[in-house]
Order: sequence, then structure tokens, then C-alpha cells
Amino acid sequence: MGYVVEKKLAKPDDVFVVGRSNGALTAIMIAENYEVRNHQYRFAGSFAISPTCLGLEKSVFAAPFIVFVGDKDDAVVDVKACEALHEKTESPVRVIEFKGVTHGYEDEGANSVFHGWRMKYDPKAEKYTMETIFDLLKSKDFKSGIESR
Repeated sequence: MGYVVEKKLAKPDDVFVVGRSNGALTAIMIAENYEVRNHQYRFAGSFAISPTCLGLEKSVFAAPFIVFVGDKDDAVVDVKACEALHEKTESPVRVIEFKGVTHGYEDEGANSVFHGWRMKYDPKAEKYTMETIFDLLKSKDFKSGIESR
């Protein structure tokens, strides 16, 4: 981030991160205070699609983020671990849980089992995810909470 800010290619408060699956865990981790405490520049926020949240119970977050997860996501393992993240931090953390939705819901054409995980495209969840991300990129109005859809 330092490179693009110093070259005046971006402003830190306009740079967000989006990650999916393992990349979603990375998107959450860069919002974590411990990871960014010594960095001059920080991302404005993160969007995590189908992450695992296990192991983040003691985390304190320095940037807002949203977790998008399906309640039937075998890869996430514990949706409750994601829900618990919003309860103990000053930065807004929002969890949007889609009912009946599996891992890979945003992959058009996905309808398979991969490493034992059920994967199925869900156009409504994918559309809501993208609309929410685009709306927040414009408004930057992050709010904490759990939303079930």
C-alpha cells in the first residue's frame, strides 16, 4: 500500500480489500490491529466472502469489514465463530449470513463437491454481496451486526 500511496496512485481511505475463501481470511487479517499496528498506511476496510473465522477469537480490529457467509458452507466450519467477531471490537464488523447457501455461492456455474465441500452458485446471494460491496465503497458507512438473509 505504501508504494501506491507514495506514488499518489491511491489514498489509504479509498483502498479496500476483497477476498474469497482463504483470501477472505487474509482480508480479515489485514483489518486486525496486531497485523497493521506498525504500518504507516492502512486499508479503509475489507470484504470477506466465505472465510473461516476460527482462530480469530482474540483479535481486535483496526479497520471495518464485512463477512459474507452461507449457513450451509462446509468449508467455513463454524459460522458462529464469524458471528462472534462483531461483539468485541471498536471497528464495525458485520456478518451477513445467507440461509441455505454453500461455499462458492458467487461462482457462476459452481455445482459440485470440492475437497468434501458442497459448492453451488446462488444468484441472489451473489447479487446481494456485490450490491452491498459497491454501496459501501461509495458510502463507507460500515455498521456492526449480524444480518440473516
